[in-house]
Amino acid sequence: MTRVLAGRGRAVAVMFRPAGFRGLLGRPMHTITERAVPAGDVLGPRAARLGAAMPVLTTPQAVAALTDLLERLVRDFTRVFGVPPARYARLTTPGTA
Repeated sequence: MTRVLAGRGRAVAVMFRPAGFRGLLGRPMHTITERAVPAGDVLGPRAARLGAAMPVLTTPQAVAALTDLLERLVRDFTRVFGVPPARYARLTTPGTA
């Protein structure tokens, strides 16, 4: 997916290996592939609240909140797949995950 950004602002994007996010998503990947999807639709109400609050947070607060959300995602990934994402990436090769 390609998106041209202009002006000032911030963006967050995450890419996963093939099938790497399926266990966390709980539905077929094609429902979010090549689309901009609100974080709350994928990661739940906590992510939705974070997204809604981002414009009014100061940079340190936004970074701390986003870091917390990503750390929770790593913990969830580890719970679902049995290994942390970095180790999972080393154990799989593209197209075999």
